[in-house]
Amino acid sequence: MNRTCLLFLKIIILMIALLLPGYYQVMAESQPGSTKQINYDEQYFTKLESRIQSEVKNVLQEAKSQEKRLEGGEQYQNYMRFIKIITQCLSLLEQHNEIGVYANKGIEVAKRVGDHAYQSLFLSMYAVSLMPEQEYSQISRKLNEALLLAKLANNQKAEADVLLVKGQLYYDIGDYELSLESYLEADKIFDSIKDDSNKGLILGEIAIVYSELGQLETAISYQKKVLALQKENNDLMSLSIGHYNISTSYMDLKDYEKAKAHIHKAYDLSKKIGDTVGIGYALKEIAMLKSKEGNYESAILSLNSALLIFEENNLPIMKVLSYLTRAKYRAKVKDLDAPEDLKFAKTLVDKIGSKHRLADYYESAAYVYFELGQFESASEMYQQLLKINKKYFDEKSKSSLKKLQVSFDFKQKEIENQLLLKNMELRKTKLEQADYRQYIMLLIIMLVGFALILVVFFLHKQLKSKELYRHLAMYDELTQAPNRRHILSFAKAKLVENKALKQSFTIAILDIDLFKAINDTYGHDVGDRVLQQFSNLVATILRGGDRFGRIGGEEWLLVLSATTKKQAKVVFKRLQRALEGMTVEGLPSENRITVSMGGIELSKKYRSIDAAIKKADEALYQAKDSGRNKAIVF
Repeated sequence: MNRTCLLFLKIIILMIALLLPGYYQVMAESQPGSTKQINYDEQYFTKLESRIQSEVKNVLQEAKSQEKRLEGGEQYQNYMRFIKIITQCLSLLEQHNEIGVYANKGIEVAKRVGDHAYQSLFLSMYAVSLMPEQEYSQISRKLNEALLLAKLANNQKAEADVLLVKGQLYYDIGDYELSLESYLEADKIFDSIKDDSNKGLILGEIAIVYSELGQLETAISYQKKVLALQKENNDLMSLSIGHYNISTSYMDLKDYEKAKAHIHKAYDLSKKIGDTVGIGYALKEIAMLKSKEGNYESAILSLNSALLIFEENNLPIMKVLSYLTRAKYRAKVKDLDAPEDLKFAKTLVDKIGSKHRLADYYESAAYVYFELGQFESASEMYQQLLKINKKYFDEKSKSSLKKLQVSFDFKQKEIENQLLLKNMELRKTKLEQADYRQYIMLLIIMLVGFALILVVFFLHKQLKSKELYRHLAMYDELTQAPNRRHILSFAKAKLVENKALKQSFTIAILDIDLFKAINDTYGHDVGDRVLQQFSNLVATILRGGDRFGRIGGEEWLLVLSATTKKQAKVVFKRLQRALEGMTVEGLPSENRITVSMGGIELSKKYRSIDAAIKKADEALYQAKDSGRNKAIVF
């Protein structure tokens, strides 16, 4: 189950479980043709809902039976309660088409009885049912209507629930800034109404958006807040997932020790509560950590166990990713049967029909064949990967304007909704005044002018937001140096350029020596200043055609154009001399900053930057092992 569908499931469950709990103290009358009378009191519904997680299919069957029994009758509140339970069960079973069918039934009944809060709820459910089909324009219209109805009902809980779905819509179309804005607004409402049940969900989503913006430290801080709430509630399942999420973030930061600590906690918790799927996910991450240590045989054993779990639970995406990962590890130990895993993965990819998974397959296949020395096959797989990536980027650029239009339409509709609400309030308060018509006309003129100002402001904000997001996407927040994505993109371009010009080309990885000790001894504020001053210093010693960027923690990537192995060492000497004069506030003068460097002068055999970085990393480890403050360039 992918992350988007999991979020939709959580949103629907929370909306269903918490909205309007006092509506349902109604006793059911016996229906014609029925042989069994049921008391539809709150105790009955609570008991039925408590069985959903463990007996979802049985609960769905019972709820559908009762919904059919009440359909067309006058027990509207009970009927809509069953519609909500049905939708909840369908979400767990990922049957999105049926969610839309039952949501429409709920909308019709809510309209009939004039229940705005329920209309808002069912419209949001219907919007969620459209998410897998990416019907963004229709989703936008439904959510705007739901938001207006929630405000008309003066129901802040319903309004916040709609904002959750709205945040996911913006996330889905790649507008992370507006997604974050929606989530923060929803969080503010939940705080104001003291709805702690949604706190973990909303903080988790905020963390995910910060991850997408490349602000991993901020994302981890939010994930830890979620973890604290889960510990307080003794929610072991959510606690296990929380440790898993933090582990993956530390993996991205290359802080493998912290990643290992959290993933083992996730594994132990999943084992304690009997969550076999959680155990499978944890084992896959543990395998990746073992591979970072070079322990590929042990990593393969962990993946074998994970694959058994994914097979038993019929999780095709996880099976594909596990087969591809295991194929890579088997290739690393020169297991000539590694391509067998590629065949299993390709069969699953063809069934799933996912472009992203197909790209994963060709990338992994190219890697496996290259490691096994089958360069012709590796080249063929790489060419296929290039074709898929080109097609993906072409499609993405075509859809970007459409997605931008959806964001604009959503904002414009919000303005219209606000004007409509103001208009209705004025109509209600001014009906008894003799100058009502004149006042309304004047107000409309003012509101139209205000709307135009807001539209101009929104367009201006969109332009500024695009520039800000472009900067955030390309530069490290702390040091303002190019981030991992930016420097790798530059390195790949330089690789192509230097091959064409037949010039020497060197890349190198810099690692600040004993940086963790600085953080632990003098605090993260001093550590941050070290990173910032180091970044500024490196920028002053490089030539115009060279670039550097922060690729994680205290690691930096240098791209030295038209530079030989010997010249790269000269650059390092220049850096050493510059560091000797660098002082950092809060760091004693005897604690001089030094760096180790590992580099590689690229030759024709290097077809990818990733392979070169791997060799540079090996050189860095040698530099570290030989006493630090040294440079080794292959």
